[in-house]
Amino acid sequence: MYRAYFGTPQCGIPGPLEKERWPSRSFSDLGEALFWAERVAKRGTVVVAIDGDDGTQLRRTDIASQIGRSLA
Repeated sequence: MYRAYFGTPQCGIPGPLEKERWPSRSFSDLGEALFWAERVAKRGTVVVAIDGDDGTQLRRTDIASQIGRSLA
C-alpha cells in the first residue's frame, strides 16, 4: 500500500506527526501513485510525499524526477 500526500504548490512537506491530518490518497502500487501524481499536477495540485508500507519514501523532488515534470 502506498499513500500519496498532496497540497498546493506553496505547501511544505508534512512531518511524521502531521501526516494524519494531511489530505492523502491510497494506492495499491507505486506506479498508480505516480500516474495519479502526474495527472493532478496538470490541475495545479502537488504531491509532496509518497510513503509505502515497504519503506518507500519519495519526496517532492523524487516524485518530480519519476514523472518527468518539475513539481518542486
